Amino acid sequence: MAILRVGLVIVWVVGVACSSSKSANPDGGGGGSVGSGGADPNGGAAGSNGGAVGSGGLGDSGGTIGNDASVGDLDGSTAEVFVDPGTALCPTTGPIMPGTSAKPLPDDVEVVGSVNSASSVRFVAASDTAFFWSDQKTIHRVDASSGADTVILDRSTAGNSMQGLAVDGDTVYFGEAGIMKAFGVGKVAATGGTATTIVPGNSMWQVTVADGDIYYYDAGLQEIGRAPVAGGTPQILVRDVDPAGPIAVANGYVYFVHPRVNFTQANVLRVPITGMAPPSTSPDVLLMPVGAEVVAPGDHFKADGVAADQTTLYFDDDNRVMMVPLAGGTATKIYQAPDKPGNFGSTETTRIGFVLPAKGKVYWTTDAGRCPDVMWSSSDGSSVGSRVHGVFAPGGLAANATHLYFLSGGMQLLRIPL
Repeated sequence: MAILRVGLVIVWVVGVACSSSKSANPDGGGGGSVGSGGADPNGGAAGSNGGAVGSGGLGDSGGTIGNDASVGDLDGSTAEVFVDPGTALCPTTGPIMPGTSAKPLPDDVEVVGSVNSASSVRFVAASDTAFFWSDQKTIHRVDASSGADTVILDRSTAGNSMQGLAVDGDTVYFGEAGIMKAFGVGKVAATGGTATTIVPGNSMWQVTVADGDIYYYDAGLQEIGRAPVAGGTPQILVRDVDPAGPIAVANGYVYFVHPRVNFTQANVLRVPITGMAPPSTSPDVLLMPVGAEVVAPGDHFKADGVAADQTTLYFDDDNRVMMVPLAGGTATKIYQAPDKPGNFGSTETTRIGFVLPAKGKVYWTTDAGRCPDVMWSSSDGSSVGSRVHGVFAPGGLAANATHLYFLSGGMQLLRIPL
């Protein structure tokens, strides 16, 4: 079972960072860690963290990276965010080559295998025995021991689109959108077999599983619902919503960012899992949906959704990694990414990718160049650093009980021990 106990691993992967990068020292030198604290609503110097699961994705394309920006590692060293290509994890050409016992890859990185797809990887998930990924038409299982890739569901002839992925035990759950007999919210054995529909529909996105129920977003009806994984009548929790990225289930609530793009305001919202949405009275999903309450306001430009552990909700807010207690309170900042050089001498905002809590740490990626770091914070947020230094286009974060999995360039599957 995936390590997230309050909502299973779901990941949306979009784009690949492809700008050049530069650093004086890719491995980092001496230094200290980022300071702790911060209770300001707009973020402090650091925040906290937790230990379950969330989601991840690849960075967007960027401009040329040329400046050096460092942050403190958890071990007290200083890690450079931007590195020169031509290193073991950032080859100038070709794939990352597996390490050997005599010469392992830096930062405990292992190459698990390749991800071969005619289209881009869209979603990823992990169990204790396998890593799962989907493109537009197929769902694959990569064995955690052998790295063998097996197609467990092939919808190439249906003409539909996979729109969500989650795993719980020996079952994979997915969303499929389309008009050609789409499964809607469906499930299939983790080793493959005949898929079945749980909730019918032709625009089902963003699925997650918690405590025997599957939660989903119906983009056609613009509502979030839940249903027993064994099947049954769905319960509509909230209407008139347009969430950005994955949703999370924790502490008796469904959390999501609304709306998908900024209008007058964008917020992290929640609704109780026992809620019953009234009939829609609004023609505009950009307004506050009935029955939802604001957890945290923010910019949320190109938000990548939310993730939670047993005590804390995490989310990306433009160039910041944010956290807020599930019990309520003010959102605080764990990390703010430095700007990156843009075109013609300008600067651009460095966007945070998906944020993933796992085993007492919080992990995230950025679009800070061709080979940015996979970053992390300690369990209380008092230290922020680089867990993997200078890896080619990292994204697609997922975790099980032992490892953090991530994609490199959308084509290779890597992992590190938690």
